[in-house]
Amino acid sequence: MRNVFEIVPTDFFKILTSKNKFLYIETLFCIDDLLLGAIYVSRDQVVESLRQRYEKLEVGFDDFEDESEHLEIAINTYQKLAQSVLRELQRKGWIQILYEEGYIEQVSFPSYANRFVQVMKELARDSGASFTRIVFSTYSSLKTGLETGNELQGLEASWQTTQELQRLIQNAYYDLSKVYTSVVEELSTNELLVQHFEVYKQSIIDRVLFPLKTSDSILRYKKPILDLLERYDDQDVMAKMVQQYQNKLDHSSDETGDTLKAEKKLQKYINGLLDFYGDISQLFDVIDSKKEEYTAKSIGKIQYQLRSDYLLKNKIDCLISYLKKKPNSYMSDLCNLINFESVSEKSFYKKPTKKENFSGKQRLKISSSKNKQADEAQIAMLKKLVNPKFSSKNVDQFVKRVLGDRDSISSEQFSLTDYDSFILTIMGAIRGYEENNSGYWIEFLGKSVVNGNYILPLFAFIRE
Repeated sequence: MRNVFEIVPTDFFKILTSKNKFLYIETLFCIDDLLLGAIYVSRDQVVESLRQRYEKLEVGFDDFEDESEHLEIAINTYQKLAQSVLRELQRKGWIQILYEEGYIEQVSFPSYANRFVQVMKELARDSGASFTRIVFSTYSSLKTGLETGNELQGLEASWQTTQELQRLIQNAYYDLSKVYTSVVEELSTNELLVQHFEVYKQSIIDRVLFPLKTSDSILRYKKPILDLLERYDDQDVMAKMVQQYQNKLDHSSDETGDTLKAEKKLQKYINGLLDFYGDISQLFDVIDSKKEEYTAKSIGKIQYQLRSDYLLKNKIDCLISYLKKKPNSYMSDLCNLINFESVSEKSFYKKPTKKENFSGKQRLKISSSKNKQADEAQIAMLKKLVNPKFSSKNVDQFVKRVLGDRDSISSEQFSLTDYDSFILTIMGAIRGYEENNSGYWIEFLGKSVVNGNYILPLFAFIRE
């Protein structure tokens, strides 16, 4: 393997830390667009295209003029700015100037720069690449290699696709960890829902994890791949691949056909593939565990935000701050707080229509003594104060009541008469996306609707 810094120029990476890095990247992307379907493009055409793009982006001149100390004239037009940027990129090794077609200056990318530009464009895209059947490609390469007698090509192709699969799994776990960490940030309910459906659902589940468990199932191809690898590990097949490897290196200038070196490299491929597909279930166990943690944490925070009004939250924050300063008076102070009948004249609390009959039950007396039995009794009393209005059971009952005898109903076909029905509808949409035996699932239809006084996504409750 060659040293990267022996390939790229010394100042190659400086543009990525420059104060004008956005201008440099935009210029490289523009040149790459011009080179589509061509080997090189004239410098005059590049300058004109850059001039138009700079004008559209309203790029300023001052910053680049200060950075480019080698310039002898001031930059006061977009054409001069384009010429200066091209000279700087040529000096750093990102572009090369060729003299073709009658000694006319032509702009092109060196091979190493072309690769870096493509990587940066891939990172800059809003959505990831569409999923390809990586696991099936690995199985197909191994099987085809044995059937056609070109085992070396099949092994190398399967190694490349497996490396791609490994990076895909690593990226999925990174994205999953990122959305999991963002739950603790000060995000609104709408921001949490957008993150859940657009990032978690579409980018992670639908694009990567779901195909790897269905159409490109790892569990389906794992055993056939391991069986094929055992055949590749056979002594006769290994000897044949070593010969193919030596024949391949006959025209190479930097490698020799040493038999021991070839065997080590091929054995590295086989052992790496056997280890990866032998342990791949453990990788998915880690991802599934993180996925469950994220789901529980995000839904819990959404439920908390939907149930809380900000006035009550401020009072609770003050109470918690007070309790932290005086931990010894914890239970007595908490009970004193419960004695208040309301927290505000404009409280959102509504008395339940059906009350439990306590006439035949013994009233619980709250003692201010600081002993273990009193503390347990007070904790039991506090648990009864939790409002179960938005519990999972009530949410499921609400959705089934809305469905009635129908198999499906959209969010614009039933009326949201009050705040509680709106909250129950949103909670039903969240539960409908999870596998929790709720008896229904939902399908988003891609736009928003106005129902009563509320704006919500257009979706359909569908009975299982």
